[in-house]
Amino acid sequence: MKKTIIFSILLLSLAINSYAQVSHGGMGVKGATGSTGSTGATGATGATGATGSTGATGATGSIGDTGATGDVGATGSTGTQGNTGSTGATGAQGNTGATGSTGAVGATGATGAVGNVGATGSTGATGSTGATGVLASGGATGILPYWDGAAWQVGGTGLITNDINAFNVYGSTFVIAGGRVGIGISVPTVALDIDTTASAIRLYDGGNATFLGQSISGVGQISTNRSPITGTFVDANKAASSMIFTSASLDSHIDFATADTNNTNPLTRIRITKTGFIGISTTDPVAQLTINTEGIDSQSGYSFLISSGNVNNVFGIHPNGHFSIYGATTSVGTCTNGALVVSSRDTAGKIAFSGANTSCAITFGSPFDATPICVLTGAVATATEGAILSAESSTGFTFVPNTGAWDDGDVVNYICIGIH
Repeated sequence: MKKTIIFSILLLSLAINSYAQVSHGGMGVKGATGSTGSTGATGATGATGATGSTGATGATGSIGDTGATGDVGATGSTGTQGNTGSTGATGAQGNTGATGSTGAVGATGATGAVGNVGATGSTGATGSTGATGVLASGGATGILPYWDGAAWQVGGTGLITNDINAFNVYGSTFVIAGGRVGIGISVPTVALDIDTTASAIRLYDGGNATFLGQSISGVGQISTNRSPITGTFVDANKAASSMIFTSASLDSHIDFATADTNNTNPLTRIRITKTGFIGISTTDPVAQLTINTEGIDSQSGYSFLISSGNVNNVFGIHPNGHFSIYGATTSVGTCTNGALVVSSRDTAGKIAFSGANTSCAITFGSPFDATPICVLTGAVATATEGAILSAESSTGFTFVPNTGAWDDGDVVNYICIGIH
């Protein structure tokens, strides 16, 4: 309203000025500005604007203090007593109490009267000692043995003599002298001294016998089923075996010998010489271990064999010097397209193949201290490809076929010798 009044005053002033200029010519000097008019009355209040949107909710205030606990209510009245339950079953009878102490022993009855002791008879006088008797000499006629005044005669020319230090039967057949026993020797020099020149010690159970004595050639021998003295068999239907000890001025050795039945001369199977050389099927070993393979097939037979008892699980050396290794152990894995086969600490194993393979790698579960010596066999089954080592270290090895590739079902065996 105030703005409207001011605007009206301005318009009125312009109108007056225009009139003056038209009626009186040129514009006069501008008069002084009049005083400001009084403020017009306040216009009516405009309509209320629309309500703004509600502001965000303020944060929740802290929880007020807990009010004081109210007074405890009065105790309710006691309910009426329920009916009495029925009587329970009678419990099991308790254990019997301990036995009371034994009552006091009654008084002992009076002892009966002792009978009268008979009178002791008087001791007779000791008789005088008789004179020492003398054994009268006997004769050849009558019961043997007999005393001939100097020695006991047992028949023929045999004598049993006895003195303070010795006892003899037939002179040197059986002698006890100086705490030593001699059999077949007149002067024993050890606790048990036996002359076995023509005899031996025999342990016999009626069917089997073991002998200890000098052999026919005069060397010490332990044998079974065959006398070392006569060479005869105790049982002709059984074989014999011997352990022979030889000691001579220029030689000494130990032989282990066996024989077939019926008095066959034992043959030396193993000999240990004085130099420590061992011969198998030879009596003249030229190395610490010499094996005579004469008579053994050079390809199918073995000079040295380690087997689990199954001919398909062996490590062997043939007389021709070739190795055989197959079925050495349970399969350690399968090579699939040259994939790595990881074994445990197996030093020998069997590897199968799946698919066409042109290489295979083995990693030892526990490495060797140094690169081992590994030997491979060719594949067996449907292929003839051999196996060739292409890389080798203390942690494993890689091998390839010498031609072609391995197929399903092919198997390669290996053995590695080294230090763990």
